[in-house]
Amino acid sequence: MRADYTQGYLTRQFLYLKTALEKQVGRHISDSSLAESIAIYNENRRLLHRLYQLRRAHPKLFKARDTAVIVGACMLMPKEEHSRLLYQFLEEAEKIIPPSDGRIRLILSGCMCDMPELEVLDLVEELGAVVSDDDFYVGRRYFHSLTDEGLSPIDALAQRYIEDVPCPTKLDEKQDWSQYLATLLKDAKAAGIISVALKYCEAHLYDVPSLSANLSQKGIPNLMIETSHSGATGQLRTRFQAFLETL
Repeated sequence: MRADYTQGYLTRQFLYLKTALEKQVGRHISDSSLAESIAIYNENRRLLHRLYQLRRAHPKLFKARDTAVIVGACMLMPKEEHSRLLYQFLEEAEKIIPPSDGRIRLILSGCMCDMPELEVLDLVEELGAVVSDDDFYVGRRYFHSLTDEGLSPIDALAQRYIEDVPCPTKLDEKQDWSQYLATLLKDAKAAGIISVALKYCEAHLYDVPSLSANLSQKGIPNLMIETSHSGATGQLRTRFQAFLETL
C-alpha cells in the first residue's frame, strides 16, 4: 500500500530512525555530522548531474551500461572516494567530442528498486539507438534532487524525500509522473520512452497503464515492457525493433 506522506510525518519518522540508530551504534548523531554528510552526498550528486549532462550532449560518448555501473558504484563506495574518481574521469571525458551519427535518442524508465538489466541496455544500442537519459533508480532517480543545506538536517532530508521525482511508491496527487518524463524527454532531445517494469513490482505495474495512456495523450511514443531478469530475449529484440521503426 502506498502512503500519503507529509512533511511533519516524515520529520517524525526520520527522528525516530535517528534515535534507533543512536541506540544501535551507541553514540549520538549530531546535527553537524549530518550536515557534513549531506554536503558530501550533494557534491557526489552534482558530479553525477555533470556526467548526465555530458551524456545528453554526447550520448555516444558513454555506453548505457557504463553509466548505470558508475551510478551503482556510488551506492557501494565511500562517497568521497567515488567523487574523487568521478571528478578525474569527467575532467578527461569532457575533452572528448565524438561525432554525431544521428542515432535515435531514447529515455529509459523503470527498474524502481534494482539495477537495470545491462543486457537490455546493450540491446537498445545494438539496434541502433542511444540512451540520452534515464529514469532508473540506479540512475537519475538516485541523484536528481539535492538536499537543502540551508535547513536543519532532519527537515532537509524529509523535504527531499517528499519533493523528489514522482515515484509510484509514493502517493502525491500534485506530482505527475508522465509530465516529469515528458520534460525529461524534451530536455534530453529524445524521440521516445521505453519503460521497463520488473515482474511482480506491483507498485510500478499498477501505474503502467495510466502512465502509458498519459504519455500517448501528450503525443510521446512509448513502449512498456515487463521483464523478469531474463535478459535480452528474442521477443524483446522484436518489440524494440518494431518500436524503433515507428520513430
